Amino acid sequence: MAKPIDRFRLHEALETHGDIVLYRADEELPGGATRRVQLKVFPHLSPKDKTIETRFHSQVRVMAQLTSNAYVVPLLSAGVTENQPWIAMELLANTFAGLRGERPGDPAVIEKMLRHVALALAAMHGATPPLLHNAVVPENIHVDALGNFRLGGFDSSGPAASDIAYTAATIQYAPPEMLSQELGRAVPASDLYALGHVAYEYALGSRLYRPQFPAVFDPKDPKHEVSSAKWMAWHYSMGAKIPPVAELIKEFPPGLSEVISHLTAKPLSDRTASAGALLAELDRAAGARAAAVPTAIPVGGGVAPVAPIRSAVPVRSFGRPATAAAAPATPAGAPASADPNATRYYCRLRGRMTGPFDLATLQRHVRQGAVSRFHEVSTDRQNWRPVTSVEGLFGGTAAAPAAET
Repeated sequence: MAKPIDRFRLHEALETHGDIVLYRADEELPGGATRRVQLKVFPHLSPKDKTIETRFHSQVRVMAQLTSNAYVVPLLSAGVTENQPWIAMELLANTFAGLRGERPGDPAVIEKMLRHVALALAAMHGATPPLLHNAVVPENIHVDALGNFRLGGFDSSGPAASDIAYTAATIQYAPPEMLSQELGRAVPASDLYALGHVAYEYALGSRLYRPQFPAVFDPKDPKHEVSSAKWMAWHYSMGAKIPPVAELIKEFPPGLSEVISHLTAKPLSDRTASAGALLAELDRAAGARAAAVPTAIPVGGGVAPVAPIRSAVPVRSFGRPATAAAAPATPAGAPASADPNATRYYCRLRGRMTGPFDLATLQRHVRQGAVSRFHEVSTDRQNWRPVTSVEGLFGGTAAAPAAET
């Protein structure tokens, strides 16, 4: 166990960044109470080298400006004890890095993470002078007990600078202009580029993510070890692009896929310019999705409301989403058709069946995006055909199937 510092009893080291160590610690409080915190411990100050003192003061200033933001890891206290600086922060042991998996991630988690980090970055970029984070990576996006995301890791944060020391862990998400001044200067959109790549990696899952970077990941390397030079070369190459998530995962919400594509655009002129613009894009994508999807889906014999994507979601790994394949529903108590002799259609997708609908209702669901070409249709719930066989659903002229007997 490390030697106590001030009123803190140090336990195991959580992270090490060069000469700075982050510990799990207990803070002794009045009345015999204790509080579990994470304590960032700097090397001892030197009268001959002011580098450590400058870094320490810079981080304290940045965090002090952001403490009131709900989406930032809060600063609890800071000080210098026996010539050794330290910063005490709320202990948030889980990070977005722990949510990554082999399989694609849940779009709801991605949207929630983007929204919360955007709110944190908006506070940084809106400071006077504007502050850049410079290290938006999965390990610096923490998860609190309520499942909210909080931005931390302010070691490299401050006014725009060009002397950021990248590591193999951070350069994977580094924007081109931060790697070469020939491509421009660091701006708020630089942090958004990194955020977009964090979302892209989680959205695809590692098995689908690695093949999108053939110049970086060697398929013959089972450990998938990557050098910083390969990532630098990929970000620096303006011609190297990644395909949109929705092209690789057909069920992924197209609006959210477009948001991620805007964030990861290499030219600054094509990239999302500000955290406020990102929040507006997320609102538009959520609004378009809500307009296209029915407000209820059948559950058993009744109807249950569909929770909006902006609601709280569990923080865990998720399998491949099926958002875009949601089946249509008839409002509770509403007649399927005013014409009792009209042909009734049932829709089915992955074992979920809805209906019956008349042709006009079915066409409306197609226009709203609730029925896709992946659905099957039947008039007797026994014999199923592709939904494209129904006249006029997708602009075709195929005849409607006759009622099966």
